[in-house]
Amino acid sequence: MITKKLKNRTVLVVDDNEIVLETVSEMLELFGATVVRALDGDEALRAVERQAPDVVLCDTCMPRLSGLDVLLRLRSLTATSHLPFVLYSASEETRLREQCLEAGGDAFVHKVGDCSELVPVLASVIEKHGAGPAA
Repeated sequence: MITKKLKNRTVLVVDDNEIVLETVSEMLELFGATVVRALDGDEALRAVERQAPDVVLCDTCMPRLSGLDVLLRLRSLTATSHLPFVLYSASEETRLREQCLEAGGDAFVHKVGDCSELVPVLASVIEKHGAGPAA
């Protein structure tokens, strides 16, 4: 079952909007994920070093380092070059999806009120990367 694929997985959620960050994090926790939160790109990079998440879910538009900047930095490092990475945005701009995939992102999700697309996409990305069963 798709929802069980997040159980006992660590998801790094990155969003500069605290309300969105908490809402998405709490929803993922309901599916059994362990959530690490970051409010900006710099904090996200530090969290990856400390936590070694199973997947990163990152907002595209943030101050200082955008989600795309975070993705490019992680892809440039050997230790994180294959880390599953999903960008998400409230923007309907199709170019963002293209940029995400061109930069090596695994998926792009539009932010919607109920986050219905999010869980299946995260589960699929984890499965795609061949992550074994969660502990």
